[in-house]
Amino acid sequence: VLLRAHAAVDAQDSAGGTPLHWAALSGHKEVADVLLRAHAAVDAQNSAGGTPLHWAALSGHKEVADVLLRAHAAVDAQDWAGQTPLHRAAGDGHKEVADVLLRAHAAVDAQDSAGCTPLHRAAGGGCIEVADVLLRAHAAVDAQDSAGWTPLHKAALNGHKEVADVLLRAHAPVDAQSSNGRTPLHVAAFHGHKEVAEVLLCAGAPVDALDRNKRAALREAARAKHLPVVRLLLEWRAIPDGIRPSRARAGLSTTYRQLRDAFDETVSKTEQELESARAAWLASRDATGTDVAAADPTTQALVDLQAAYDNFVAAPAALS
Repeated sequence: VLLRAHAAVDAQDSAGGTPLHWAALSGHKEVADVLLRAHAAVDAQNSAGGTPLHWAALSGHKEVADVLLRAHAAVDAQDWAGQTPLHRAAGDGHKEVADVLLRAHAAVDAQDSAGCTPLHRAAGGGCIEVADVLLRAHAAVDAQDSAGWTPLHKAALNGHKEVADVLLRAHAPVDAQSSNGRTPLHVAAFHGHKEVAEVLLCAGAPVDALDRNKRAALREAARAKHLPVVRLLLEWRAIPDGIRPSRARAGLSTTYRQLRDAFDETVSKTEQELESARAAWLASRDATGTDVAAADPTTQALVDLQAAYDNFVAAPAALS
């Protein structure tokens, strides 16, 4: 009715959002289709640089995203933070939208203004299904952001054990160093994520790797007073030199006393036990028979062909 009354189809609100932005955000596929038939600007940007496709992606509306793409929305449009719709879908765990975008040939390794790829965003958000989809689309598992962090660093930061495991099974470099020399194990240790640290160690993380400040993961865990991680690293034969609190300091607080007790009482695993733990993890990885970074080329070709056919058939209807 409003369009028949010549309402401005691309009118913007105070934040630059158009009716198409709001239809995308709310998941109103039919409204989006009507607006596009009235020649709404499919790539209109709001004040943050977001397009309707960004909004459909961040809110998880697969069908609206599909309508916009069939109307030739720019699949790799970047907002003012440099993020594409795929970044938005990945960071919020919207697997189906990520699938739609990748079928439309979204750049799987696009970098935002911080150098992060969609896989960084999925890993940091603990979005395991999206991470798997991206890896099957050949996302670079070792991509580094502007600080030198890999997706595995991001998973370690936020304690996402399952995502870390998926990345490691896709051969993420377990010993990757950021620009300040920190490995994923440093990050997991400092933030107290014992389960992530254990996965990293089983996957071969060097327990005594030093960052640019000559700090090992054990020092980071002790500095942050994460006792379970301290004990874990000691079990994995981390070198405690210069880190154990003195008796005088141990008398100052319960925390320092507990730290000293951990150093004094933790029994290290034998080399045979460590090798057994590593071998068990590798056997588990190999038993899955899944290299998620290597999608079947034939299957991918069929997916691409289907996407091209869908767009050919549906595009005229979306634009008429």
